[in-house]
Amino acid sequence: MASELFQTPFLFSGVFDLPWWGVALVALGLTHVTIAAVTIFLHR
Repeated sequence: MASELFQTPFLFSGVFDLPWWGVALVALGLTHVTIAAVTIFLHR
């Protein structure tokens, strides 16, 4: 069972298999949403 998990490309590429710039855009987008959510919460 464990050996099958390490042979699947899912662990290395995730669900969407994005290129490097796609990962960077997702990271920037999630960072933006997090900062906006914290700012809105603290200034309510």
